[in-house]
Amino acid sequence: GVIGNLDDFEDIVSGSIELAELSTIMCVWLNKMSLVFCNSQDMRIVTTELNDTPNFTLFEQCFASFQPSECLLIRQNARRAPNRFKKLESVIQRTQAQRNYLEEAEEDTNKCRDEVRRLFHKKFAELEFPPVVWATMRALLAHTQLLTDAQNEGAFAVMRYGQHGFMHLSNAALQALDIFAIGGEIDAFAAVSSSSATLHDHLNKCRSQPGKRLIREWMRQPLFNHRQIEERLDVVEILTTFTSIRQTLYNDYLRRIPDVKLLARKLVQKKAGLVDCFRLYQLIVLLNKMMALFKELDEEVDGKLISSLDELIRQPLHHSAIEFERFKALIEETLDFKYLKENGQYRIKPEIDDNLAMIATQIRELDTKAQRESDKMATRLKIEVKIESRIDVGFFFRITLKSEAAIRGLPNVHILDSTKGSGVRFQTKALGALNDEFRELSKMYEAGQAELSKAVLKTCAGYSNAFNVLADSIGVVDVLTSFAVVASSSATQYTRPNIIDKGSGVLELRECRHPVTEQLEGMQFIPNDLTMGKNAECGQFMILTGANMGGKSTYLKAAALTVLMGQMGSFVPCASATFSMIDGIYTRVGAGDFQCKGISTFMAEMMDCASTLECATSNSLILVDELGRGTSTYDGFGLAWAISEDIVTRIGCFAIFATHFHEISQLERKYPNKVKNYRMDTFCEDGQLTILFRVVPGVADRSFGLHIAKMVGFPDELMKDAETILPMAVFTLIIPLQLALIAVASVLLILAQCCGGGGKKDKKKAKQPAPKQTPVDAGDPNHGTPGNLDPNIVLNPPQGTPMPQRPGPPVITPVAANDPNHGTPGNLDPDIFLDSPQGTPLRRRFPGEFISSEMG
Repeated sequence: GVIGNLDDFEDIVSGSIELAELSTIMCVWLNKMSLVFCNSQDMRIVTTELNDTPNFTLFEQCFASFQPSECLLIRQNARRAPNRFKKLESVIQRTQAQRNYLEEAEEDTNKCRDEVRRLFHKKFAELEFPPVVWATMRALLAHTQLLTDAQNEGAFAVMRYGQHGFMHLSNAALQALDIFAIGGEIDAFAAVSSSSATLHDHLNKCRSQPGKRLIREWMRQPLFNHRQIEERLDVVEILTTFTSIRQTLYNDYLRRIPDVKLLARKLVQKKAGLVDCFRLYQLIVLLNKMMALFKELDEEVDGKLISSLDELIRQPLHHSAIEFERFKALIEETLDFKYLKENGQYRIKPEIDDNLAMIATQIRELDTKAQRESDKMATRLKIEVKIESRIDVGFFFRITLKSEAAIRGLPNVHILDSTKGSGVRFQTKALGALNDEFRELSKMYEAGQAELSKAVLKTCAGYSNAFNVLADSIGVVDVLTSFAVVASSSATQYTRPNIIDKGSGVLELRECRHPVTEQLEGMQFIPNDLTMGKNAECGQFMILTGANMGGKSTYLKAAALTVLMGQMGSFVPCASATFSMIDGIYTRVGAGDFQCKGISTFMAEMMDCASTLECATSNSLILVDELGRGTSTYDGFGLAWAISEDIVTRIGCFAIFATHFHEISQLERKYPNKVKNYRMDTFCEDGQLTILFRVVPGVADRSFGLHIAKMVGFPDELMKDAETILPMAVFTLIIPLQLALIAVASVLLILAQCCGGGGKKDKKKAKQPAPKQTPVDAGDPNHGTPGNLDPNIVLNPPQGTPMPQRPGPPVITPVAANDPNHGTPGNLDPDIFLDSPQGTPLRRRFPGEFISSEMG
């Protein structure tokens, strides 16, 4: 086997949904940006063509949707566009996929088309694609060795993938929101918790293999189609309301569904037997029962809901039932059900062939003789004795394990095995004489039915594509039932979200909870509201400050997961939820790096931000958590300010920006109708910090880092040193930081836009500096306040202000040094206080420190 074609490991892969996903492989043709995905387990080929951005953001979305284990790049593309090829390599490097190269790819369109079409199912035989797509498909299928296997001819379904109907969700967002278990951190967390550690674990209550596969696909591809979202929500509402229907599906029907796609693939690969045909026959019988169950809802459900039920479930199941009528009749006419019930073995009916009928008659005569021997043994032992047969061992007796003592010491007894479940199986000399003849007749019957079995299996293989379609339909039933089970069995309230058309600018969540965190053992989750809108009262950009461990990250993720679950078609963990359709969730959360791939924490931050600024629209949701902590305070703060302002002014979408740079809260003054400040509420008394986990309006005055350090048991000496150093750090860091704000923010905004934020027009605007204007020129009434300092104004300490002392040698001021640049912003001594407006009271924050109350 090779990556993407794991047929040699069928027995291992088929039992694991995660391992089965390793069969997805992709190939990229860079010049025309053609992507082809192939999954040999699902026998499916998916193609798409992209007009991608410079940072390959659309490519990342496709990658997140299909999660290929291997990505093939064609080196001849590198010679045509070397810089773009290197950029694509760096994007793939951040993923978990293995990157391989093909030196050359066949570009003869006719040759590629002829070779690839041999694998298409007859329903897709007439599809046409651009030449570059045929070349990409041919390169991928040749690499996976699928073209050389004649068994694959006519077996593959082909689909075109369009991104317009799905929410944008990148790998970074999947990891940040803990959608799936990725890496050891989540796995270790799950090991110590009795509850789900990821959203997938929480929502996946599916009972069948088709459902378990489909729910992963739905979670990677939330919908961006209002009609389809409402249809899913309608069905979940039906299944939540009608308990008996839901329980019958969940506890009975769905758990009996076999792995349909595995059985269909075995038929195509000629690895199936009569037992597999019988399992598919049982599936058709179960399908008819499911249709009868849904028929009961006709008189109970109103027109709108029943229409959605028809569209998603009843019509697809009905079409499959009609298509499999002949398959069902074929199995009933050829398989010997009576013999199966009596002996548990699968064979062709003897009535079909005269030779088989004669052999079957002789076997029945042997059965009669064996039954007589069983009666004799039961009389002799005075216990119940059963007679059974198997082709490999012939006839044998079976008794319970408790009765084993009865056969000890008997002559001519041979014990085959003894287990607690099946009891004791043994043979005698009398049975031995019958077994020789029985095994011979059984071999003759097997040989006689071999050709008939092949004919039946070949006919059944023609239904493989129809069975794959049925598997998808059953998967829909299973996933929607799973959503209903989660909503109805939760100890806390789940509600149907009210999702309105895109562009309406509404995001209102009442008593919103994190669906995974609230399930943790011993957790008493405190819900919070989120109200955002494109109006002056609500604002669309939230700046969230607060203490470490205060719940900021959980609040961000809870809001995003609520939107994601709603657009998947699930009920959400809120008292009520109303929001506009979101076309993409963009995240910069966490401090992950890719050290083994040469990508630092800060580099990962910048790459995520560049993709966000490049692709987010006014209908998107952006989550940023502590941006800029991977670099210096100056650069981090300036970049955080610049990115925030760009989101507010250019993109204009919903955004929640959690930060410890409290100075960013000044954006609310600059954009009062768009930006709103909120904080995580805390209570501090006598040095004891109590985190309330409530989101309230306002700005946090500090992050309480020292208090958190005390809570985890830092040594007292370290805490005293930190408290001593803190006042000096305020003067050496905060004041210069405020002075550098305007210059750094302007420069870094240009850099951020050059990395991918904004279009060409925005970049041109960013290069044109705004005319300098002092607060005096502008008639600014707040002139002189620390939050409104102009770097061109020389500041003097207020009269009578004591100069703070700091340890170390005496400081020589610029005046004492006869410094000609004394007073310029780049040469301020940290011990010199800045002007505060007249009448502004000074308040003491730390020993030896005075600072204007305007600084908050």
